[in-house]
Amino acid sequence: MRVERPGRGPELIKWRTSKAQELFAYLFHHRGQLVRKSTLLDLLWPATDERKANTHLYTTIYQIRQCLKQAGLHMPIHSIGMKEGYMLDVSHVRIDAEEWERQPNGSRCAP
Repeated sequence: MRVERPGRGPELIKWRTSKAQELFAYLFHHRGQLVRKSTLLDLLWPATDERKANTHLYTTIYQIRQCLKQAGLHMPIHSIGMKEGYMLDVSHVRIDAEEWERQPNGSRCAP
C-alpha cells in the first residue's frame, strides 16, 4: 500500500509480517463493514487451534494498528463486540480509487 501525505512524497507501509499485510488488505477491501472474527480465523489460520488462532488475530490487529500509527494514518480498526469482529474506518482518509470510481463514465479512459 502506498500512502501520500501533504508535503511528502509517496511512501510504502512496511508491515511487520505478511499476515499483517494480508489482514489489512482484507479489512481494507471490506472497509466500513463488519468483518467477523470467525471469517478472519478461517481465512488466515484455518488449521490452527482456536485459542492460538485468536491470539494470532489479536496480535496481528495490534501490529496493523501500530504500523498505521507509525505511518501517520488515521484509520482506526474498531473492535465490535467480544466475538463479533472488526471494522476498518477510512472516513478520515482520501482513497484515490474511490474518487476515480465516482467520476462520471464519460471522463474515464476506455479499457
